[in-house]
Amino acid sequence: MALTFLKNYMNNNFVSVIIPSGRPDRVFLTVRSLLTQSVPSEMYEIIVVTPDPGELQRNFPEVRVIATDRLFPPGGMRNIGAQKARGRYLFFLDDDCMVPENFVEYLTQILRKKDQIGAVGCRVVAYDVTFWNRCADQALFTAYQAKKEGITAGLGSAALAVKRDAFVAVGGFDEGLMASEDWDFSLKLRESGWLGWFTPEIEVRHDHRRGNFSGILRAAWQYGRASGLTVQRRHKGEVSWVAGMMVAASRKRMYWLLMLPYSCCLTLVWLFDTRPIKMLPCLPVLFLARMSYQCGVFISLRDDFQNEIGEKNQEK
Repeated sequence: MALTFLKNYMNNNFVSVIIPSGRPDRVFLTVRSLLTQSVPSEMYEIIVVTPDPGELQRNFPEVRVIATDRLFPPGGMRNIGAQKARGRYLFFLDDDCMVPENFVEYLTQILRKKDQIGAVGCRVVAYDVTFWNRCADQALFTAYQAKKEGITAGLGSAALAVKRDAFVAVGGFDEGLMASEDWDFSLKLRESGWLGWFTPEIEVRHDHRRGNFSGILRAAWQYGRASGLTVQRRHKGEVSWVAGMMVAASRKRMYWLLMLPYSCCLTLVWLFDTRPIKMLPCLPVLFLARMSYQCGVFISLRDDFQNEIGEKNQEK
């Protein structure tokens, strides 16, 4: 009787940790941190989805390696892992992150106790605490830096726990998005009646390797160009009125006029959002990163406009 209860409990709480990876040399540290979890190894599995298995399977026989014929967009890699996963709870982790030993246990407890919560995110901070890494955290990974626990619609996928039912209900991640697929996923959850929850009690270390001024601005520009306004247009009823105004401006080809004031607005929101005094030196870098991101969005909109003109000319 006791064995049957234990087996049912483990099956109902089984976790699949899915790591999409295009860098087999870096995923080793991520896997090692997962092998020291506080829960029994029978309670979770580790799945690495990668086009380059390399020596991973030989070094870590405990890991399920799913080989793909190429590196798909982030959402596609995660969906492939989710399709093969056995867990009731799906954890997604980037291949440059290292987790604390209570990562699986703590996030699973939140998902179990809160019926309406479909996904849980946590803090993700730079592996090395330097000035430029702190700036990169605030400028590029703002959604992960909150210090307050509560409901949010802006969860990041670098370290994310999701109920399988919620994942299936929204159709997983959008496989066509090259960036902001986690924001899109969070908004789809809310539109489907699920809630996203953020906890600062778990802190994941992130070896993002963008710890310099040029790296931060370059990454911000790349994110902006890859994201465009796809998510804002798709979920216009869920985003802020300011974001809606930017979408309206893009339709009138007036986006460039609002780039500077919008970047200032976002920087001021960060400034007054209970940030500690020690982070104030990051303020100029944060503003420039916001502007760099908007420049990337502008280039994306310009490319879309030129493609529309090209398609109309072909129709003629």
